[in-house]
Amino acid sequence: MTNEAKNLLMQPLYKIADHNGLNSDAPASFKKRSTLLEPLKAKNPEAWAVINHFLESNIKLDRIQNDKEKQTKNNTQWSTELALAEKETNSADESLKAFCATHNIVI
Repeated sequence: MTNEAKNLLMQPLYKIADHNGLNSDAPASFKKRSTLLEPLKAKNPEAWAVINHFLESNIKLDRIQNDKEKQTKNNTQWSTELALAEKETNSADESLKAFCATHNIVI
């Protein structure tokens, strides 16, 4: 995953954390996203569930897309896994949008 893609994925987390009063002077890196996720989980489990599902589904999709070995050796299975991951990611995106709309969070 590119650094630009990681930064884009982190934007909703920053917005939701800020909305929940979890401001940070220095933004957490993608690798250390748990420094924002853990306090969010304690303060607002619903928000944590939505943003965690969003992040995890995008990570899963990226890993499947970049699994060149499986793509080469077993394209049918890779294609099936890719389709399922894309569906899960779309669902997570919609859930995030709905959550943010409900709670007046602009992302």
